[in-house]
Amino acid sequence: MPADPALTLLLQFVNRHLQQSTGQHLLVIADEHLAALDNPPVDHRLRYLSNRYDVAASLAKHGAAVDLGDFDIEQYSCTAFSGLLYRISKEKAVVNHIINAAPGLLAHGARFTLIGHKQEGLNSYRKHAGQYLGGITSQERGASGYQAVTFTRGIHSGERLDDSDYSRLRAIGQVGQGCALLSKPGIYGWQKIDRGSALLIEAIRHFLNGATSRRLNTVLDLGCGYGYLSVMLASLGATHIVATDNNMAAITACQQNFVAHNIAGEVVADDCAAHIERCFETVVCNPPFHLGFDTSRPLTAKFLKSARRRLLPSGRAFFVVNQFIGIEAPAAEVFTSVQEVHRGEGFKVLLMRA
Repeated sequence: MPADPALTLLLQFVNRHLQQSTGQHLLVIADEHLAALDNPPVDHRLRYLSNRYDVAASLAKHGAAVDLGDFDIEQYSCTAFSGLLYRISKEKAVVNHIINAAPGLLAHGARFTLIGHKQEGLNSYRKHAGQYLGGITSQERGASGYQAVTFTRGIHSGERLDDSDYSRLRAIGQVGQGCALLSKPGIYGWQKIDRGSALLIEAIRHFLNGATSRRLNTVLDLGCGYGYLSVMLASLGATHIVATDNNMAAITACQQNFVAHNIAGEVVADDCAAHIERCFETVVCNPPFHLGFDTSRPLTAKFLKSARRRLLPSGRAFFVVNQFIGIEAPAAEVFTSVQEVHRGEGFKVLLMRA
């Protein structure tokens, strides 16, 4: 059984559905939390929808029927599921988007189950989803305070929950010569330019100005988000940029920013550049530190190793992290040199060489 009690509950509900159902189909919403499932359930009556490349790839490897995308519900417009199962995500707009979509996914009388913890906002989702969907059918407790709340699809009459207009790309600011940056909910820090990323660009600009021979040619933007770093590096002279992210919302926004800013390069959905074969002169990264609600598994080392694998022998990697994050030691195990080159506003920028 997985260590996450929420996933233990999820597996119980999946198995119960498969035992009680004949030809009815269950849809499981599979966000980043399901990466912790080593042996996911597979059955012809079971389908997964994931917004994470690694989760979708793992499910497909096990033989599961899985759709990868930015929680695109429209693809199921002709399908009515007998059940919908969702271990709630970390971002409120994403959860509300799924709750709003539930009636359009379910047959009349079908059940929608939310799984989570009150500290993750489950009580609020339970209240508002109940008002929207028409009331709670049942509640089931799991370990460590986790709960499963089930609603039955009837005639809903409540107001839609605020999902920040989840599916729509919108301008969040302008860079360069007045071109807008496009972003959307579902991406970390989607409403603003991240202070750490801005500091990273400042450090790279200073680095380039330090010697006339320094140029940006091929660049890998590792964990690109909506593409701010790629847009700024293109303005600093990068000739070819490959941006990659695990999150399909990020891929959607970054692709549009490449078009809007006429960036030479490509946007690739991948798990920390695992399937990108070429090497680059420069890798830039503002890494995530944890997987959703799970703070027990830091991800920094994974990004450091990936950056080193994708560097040319003479290449360099720029990472920005919070000042209290000690990545120097794990970085020194991977790179030949690690140097702090910039610091400010609670962040530090490290320059690392292959």
